[in-house]
Amino acid sequence: MASIDYEPKLLAILSISFFLSCIFVSSTGLVAALDDSALLASEGKALLESGWWSDYSNLTSQRCKWTGIVCDRAGSITEISPPPEFLTVGNKFGKMNFSCFSNLARLHLANHELSGSIPPQISILTQLRYLNLSSNNLAGELPSSLGNLSRLVELDFSSNNFTNSIPPELGNLKNLVNLSLSYNNFSGPIHSALCHLENLRHLFMDHNSLEGALPKEIGNMKNLESLDVSYNRLNGPIPRTMGSLAKLRSLIFRENKINGSIPLEIGNLTKLEDLDLCSNILVGSIPSTMGLLSKLISLILCENQINGYIPLEIGNLTNLQNLDLYSNILGGSIPSTSGFLSNLNFVDISSNQINGPIPLEIGNLTNLQYLDLVGNKITGLIPFSLGNLRNLTTLYLSFNQINGSIPLKIQNLTNLEELNLSYNNISGSIPSIIGRLTSLRFLSLSHNQINGPIPLEIQKLTDLEALYLSSNNISGSIPSIIGRLTSLRFLSLSHNQINGTIPLEIQKLTNLEGINLSSNNISGSIPIKMDRLTSLRFLFLSNNQINGPIPSSLKYCNNLISLDLSFNNLSEEIPSKLHDLASLRYVNFSYNNLSGPVPLNLPPPFDFYFTCDLPLHGQITNDSVTFKATAFEGNKDLHPDLSNCYPT
Repeated sequence: MASIDYEPKLLAILSISFFLSCIFVSSTGLVAALDDSALLASEGKALLESGWWSDYSNLTSQRCKWTGIVCDRAGSITEISPPPEFLTVGNKFGKMNFSCFSNLARLHLANHELSGSIPPQISILTQLRYLNLSSNNLAGELPSSLGNLSRLVELDFSSNNFTNSIPPELGNLKNLVNLSLSYNNFSGPIHSALCHLENLRHLFMDHNSLEGALPKEIGNMKNLESLDVSYNRLNGPIPRTMGSLAKLRSLIFRENKINGSIPLEIGNLTKLEDLDLCSNILVGSIPSTMGLLSKLISLILCENQINGYIPLEIGNLTNLQNLDLYSNILGGSIPSTSGFLSNLNFVDISSNQINGPIPLEIGNLTNLQYLDLVGNKITGLIPFSLGNLRNLTTLYLSFNQINGSIPLKIQNLTNLEELNLSYNNISGSIPSIIGRLTSLRFLSLSHNQINGPIPLEIQKLTDLEALYLSSNNISGSIPSIIGRLTSLRFLSLSHNQINGTIPLEIQKLTNLEGINLSSNNISGSIPIKMDRLTSLRFLFLSNNQINGPIPSSLKYCNNLISLDLSFNNLSEEIPSKLHDLASLRYVNFSYNNLSGPVPLNLPPPFDFYFTCDLPLHGQITNDSVTFKATAFEGNKDLHPDLSNCYPT
C-alpha cells in the first residue's frame, strides 16, 4: 500500500520539476533574444545618428548591406570600413557612438579626413582586432586606455598629427603583430614597456621627434621582422642586444643621432635584407661580421663618420643590390672581392678617402646601373673592363686623380645617361666613339687635360641636355653641327683654346639656359638672331676676340639674369632696349670698344657704386638704378651721363 501511494507523489514531483525547467529555459532564451534585439537596435541607432551614410540610406534594417559594413550571422556589426572614395567621414567622426558596437572586430577609417582626437569609446571595444586610422588629421595624445584592447593584432595610426609620448600601456597589447605610428609628432623616449610585445613582427615609428636611446630590452622582441625608427632624434649606441633579433629582415635607423660603432653582433641577423644606418654619428669601422649577412639586398651606411677600410668580407654579400657608403672617412682601396657582387645595381662610395686604382673586377658587376666614386683619391686609369657594364646609366668619377685617356671600351655603355669625369688628370682627345652613347643627357669632362677638337660625332647625342668641357686644352672651332643638339640646356666650353666664330646654328638651341664660352680665342661677331633663345639665363662670352655690335635681339631673351661680354672687341652703342630685360641682375661690358651713352635704365646689377635717378619721358622720377663703374670701364668712348647720379 505504501509503495502504491509513493509512486503518484514521485510522478507529480517530476512533472513539476520538468515544467519549471522548461519555464527557466524559455525565459533564458527570451532574455538572450531581448538582449540581442537591444544590441542590434542600438547599433542601428548609432549608425543613423552618426550621419556617415546619410546620403546613402536611412534604412538601418538594411545596414548589413551598406557599403563598408560587415555583420555576423546574428546581424551584429563586426566591421566598419567604408571606402573613402564612397564616403568621407570627415568631421562626423566624433558623432559615432562606438560603445554600441560590442562585437566590432575591424575598424578601418584610413584617408577619411578625420580630425580631433580619438573618441574614448574606442578603448572599450574589447573584440577589436584591427584598428586603422592612418592618413588623417587626428591630433592630441594617444589615450593610455588603448592598452585595454588586448585582442588587437594590427594598430595603424600613421600619418596623423599625434603629439606627446607614446603611451607605455601599448605594451599590454600582447597579440599585436603590426604597429605603425609613423609620420606623427610623437616625442619623448621609446618606453621599454613596448619591448613586451613579443609577438610583434612589424614596428614603424619613423618620421617623429622621438628622443633618447634605443632600449636594450628591444632584444626581447624575438619575432620582429621590420623595425623602422628613421627620421627621429634618437641618440646613444645601437644596443648589442639587437643581435638577438634573428628574424629581422629590415632595420632602418636613418636620420637620427645614433653614435658609437656598429656592433659585431650585427652579424647574427642572418635574415637581414635591408640595413639603413645613414645620417647618424656612427664611428669606427665596418665590422667584418657584416660579411655574414648573406641575404642582404641593401646596405646603406652613408653620411656617418665611419673609418677604416671596406672589409674584404663584403664580397660574401652576393645578393647585394644597393651599396651606399657615401660621405664617410673610409680609406684604402676598393677591394677586389667586390667583383663577386654580381647582383649590384647601385654603388655610391663618393666623398670618402678611397685611394688606389679602380679594380679590374668591377667589370664583373654586369647588372650595375649607377656608379658614383666622386670625391676620393682614386688614381690610375679608367679600367677597360668598365666597358662590360652595359646596363650602366650613371657613371660619376669626378674629383679624383685618375689619369690616362678615356678608354675606347666606353663605347659599349649605350645605356649611359650621365657621364662625369671632371676634375681629374685625364688626357688625350675626346674619342669619336662618344657618338655611340646616344642615351647621354649629361656629359662633363671639364677640368682635365683633354686636347684636340670637339669630335663631329657629338652631333649624334641628340638627347644631350648638358655639355661641360671647360678648363681643358680643347682646340679648333665650335662645330656647326652643335645646332643638332636641340635638347641642350647648358653649354660650357670656357677656358680652352677654341678659335673660330660662334656658329649661327647655336640659334637653333632654343632650350639653352646657359652658355659659357669665356676665355677662349673666339672671334667674329655675336650671332644677330639671338631672339630665339628665350630660355637663356646666363650668357658669358668674356675674354675672347669677339667684335661687332651687341645684338639688339638680346632684348628678347626675357629670362636673362647674367650677361658678361667683357674683354672683347665689341663696338658701337649698348642697345637701350636691354632695359626690357626685367630679370637681368648682372652685366659686364668692360674693356671693349663700346661708345655712346650708358643706358642707365638697365635693371640694377649687384654691387654697383652709383645711384642715378631715371628720367621717364623727360621727367625725373623717383625710380633709380645703381650701377658699378667697373662694369663699363675700359671703353674710352663710352660716357655715362652722371648728372642725376650720386655716390653710394
